[in-house]
Formats: sequence, structure tokens, C-alpha cells
Amino acid sequence: AMGLAMLGGKLSAQDAASAGMIWQAVPDDEFDATVQAIAAKLAALPTLALLAIRKAMRYGGGLDAQLDLEDTLQTQLAASHDFNEGVTAFLEKRPAVFRGK
Repeated sequence: AMGLAMLGGKLSAQDAASAGMIWQAVPDDEFDATVQAIAAKLAALPTLALLAIRKAMRYGGGLDAQLDLEDTLQTQLAASHDFNEGVTAFLEKRPAVFRGK
């Protein structure tokens, strides 16, 4: 990545995905369908948990601070409506309906 940034080289999306520089490469003709599928999946997931994941992933503290943050986030999530809905849905063998609460 450093060499590409400094020397201005070119890298295909497939090579970037293979090297772990990007998450996924999608052909142009599959782009819209892929975006719609990902958006639909994200829309069905628990919003609070997604926000907590993003916060934890972006946090820049050391290991102890990271563990403290994750403890706090998990404690908050365990008290949420969505957590209870997820557990109840699992026990009732039905899809969960998350509300972001």
C-alpha cells in the first residue's frame, strides 16, 4: 500500500481484495444488486449493535482501554430491547424484528 501511495502505481480491484486492502470487489454489472443485497441485510440487523461495532472498530485506545470500551458497549447492548428481541426470537425459532431500541 505504501509503495502504491508513494509511487502512484495501479492496482486492480481484484488484486486489492486479494491483498486484503479492500473488503470486496464487485463486477460493474453486479454492483447495483450487490449494494441492494448488502443494504437489505444491514437493514434487518440490530442498529444499536452495528453502531457499537463501528465505535469499537474505530476506537484508537490501547488494549486495556479497548477492553473497557467493549465491556461498556456489551453492557449497554445487553440492556436493550433489540437484545431481548434477539434472544426471544431465537428461543421462539423466528426471525428477529429489531427496532433500534
